[in-house]
Amino acid sequence: MQVVGIDFSGARDAARRIWIASGVVAGSKLKVIDCIPAAELPRASCGQPFVALTSFIEGLPTESVIGIDAPFGLPAGVTHAASWRELVESFPADYADADSFRATCLGSAGGRELRRETDAAARTPFCAYNLRLYRQTYHVLRDVLSPLVTTGGVSVAPMQERSAGRRLVVEVCPASTLKNHGLYVPYKGRRLRSARGRILNRLVRQERLSVPPAVAARVLGDAGGDALDSIVAAAAARRAARSTPTPPGTAWSLEGFVYV
Repeated sequence: MQVVGIDFSGARDAARRIWIASGVVAGSKLKVIDCIPAAELPRASCGQPFVALTSFIEGLPTESVIGIDAPFGLPAGVTHAASWRELVESFPADYADADSFRATCLGSAGGRELRRETDAAARTPFCAYNLRLYRQTYHVLRDVLSPLVTTGGVSVAPMQERSAGRRLVVEVCPASTLKNHGLYVPYKGRRLRSARGRILNRLVRQERLSVPPAVAARVLGDAGGDALDSIVAAAAARRAARSTPTPPGTAWSLEGFVYV
C-alpha cells in the first residue's frame, strides 16, 4: 500500500509551501521514499500547483491512502448544504473566491469563528475560515476535493464508504497528531533544526517509520517545518487506513472528521 502525506497550503506561493511525503507499507514499517514540495510536480511550475497536486493523486495506485492537512468541511452553522457531498460538489459555484468565502462564513456565523465538532475533539488550532486558514480550506475544497469527488476516483472517509478501486483520502492535522504524541513543541524556524530532529526521531520509533538519510536531511533542513508536517501527515494517514470506524455522533457526516 502506498501512503502519502500532504501538508497543504492555499498561499500565493503554494507550490513552494505544499509538501508531499510518499512511502510504502512494508511489513510493520512505513518506508518513506521521498519528500518534495509541490513545485517539483509536473505542471506546478506553470503556476498550477493545485491542478498538479490533483493530477498526482489521480495517478496514485488505487489502494493508496492520502492524508491532507486542510479542513474538508465547514461548521454546520455556516453552510446550507444538506450533505457533505453536496457541499463539496457545489463549492466552486457557491464561492467566487477565497475572500468572499470567508466573508460569507463570517456573515452566516454572525461574525463568530465557529468550530466543527471534530476541531474540538482533535484540538485543531483554528476554525476552518480563520484568517490564517481560510485560503487553505477554500482551495482544498474547490481545487482538490471537488474534482476528485466529482470524478469518483477517491473515497473520502468517513463521509464516503471505503470501496475497492478508489484511493482513500482522509483529513489529518499534524499539530493535532503531535499533541497526541506529546510532541507539540516549537519546531518551525532556522534555529529549531534540532527540535525537528527530535520530533522525527520520536516518530521513527513510535510510528515505525523508515526514513532514508537524504530524505531526513531535506526534512530537517526545511526551516518552515512543512516537510516535517508532511511526514506527520503520512503517519496519520497510515493509521487511518488501518482502521476507519464510524465516528460517534452525526456531525461528521456534514462537517468532516480529522484523523489523528
